[in-house]
Amino acid sequence: MKYLFITIISLLFCTMSMSQTNYESYTLSINCWMCGNVKITIEKKNDSLKLDYLFAHRIERPDGSLIIDTSKTITADEWKGFKDIIEKGNFWKFPESTPGDIAEDGADWLLEGHIPGDGYSFSGWVPHRNTLLYEAGAYLVNLTGMDRLKKLIDEASRE
Repeated sequence: MKYLFITIISLLFCTMSMSQTNYESYTLSINCWMCGNVKITIEKKNDSLKLDYLFAHRIERPDGSLIIDTSKTITADEWKGFKDIIEKGNFWKFPESTPGDIAEDGADWLLEGHIPGDGYSFSGWVPHRNTLLYEAGAYLVNLTGMDRLKKLIDEASRE
């Protein structure tokens, strides 16, 4: 009985802690059989702001590696810039899939968002410029500072 009580108290404490956590994250995944896969996550946890990114190349890089997997701290202005795009595009009410042209490069784009108690995602092929999927994706790619990713995003999008 004593252990049951401790377990219940622990579960209640964890639940209360999670509901009070100031956590929000968004992940862009681009799956492209020709050029590789990209996963970029921007997150806010309490006062900590971070960008994680993974780029798995299809072609070996000059240094012999195929994967870039790193993270960096971002500024409050960079977080706000992304949130402005999300809010302007009405992310949490966006259709789950977006119409678009069939991808010539086989790329599928997915944008996911997570807040305490809720999550949402939508996907699309070859996003057109000036759409939520493109604008959010291009913003995240620019935050990585990787020129090769910027080039892929620019080539993959449609006018």
